[in-house]
Amino acid sequence: MSGGPAPRLDQYRDRYANIALDRDDMGVLTMRFHTDGGPLIWSALAHEELGYCFADVACDRDNAVVVMTGTGDAWCADINAGSFK
Repeated sequence: MSGGPAPRLDQYRDRYANIALDRDDMGVLTMRFHTDGGPLIWSALAHEELGYCFADVACDRDNAVVVMTGTGDAWCADINAGSFK
């Protein structure tokens, strides 16, 4: 660990284009994966964001439970292969 202050949800909530974050008063954090508000399309950006978001979530001591979910009727059913160039 860097020894710096732990991140707070208000600092990273809007940082990720493909992950919507919301936490209730009991510390239950919901990570909702999406692309432009619809089902997640796996892309280079989604791949990169996931690691950084997991680090933020893991270091935030106000998160007691994490629920990961998707948007719409598909869970990462499509891939934007061209984004990985």
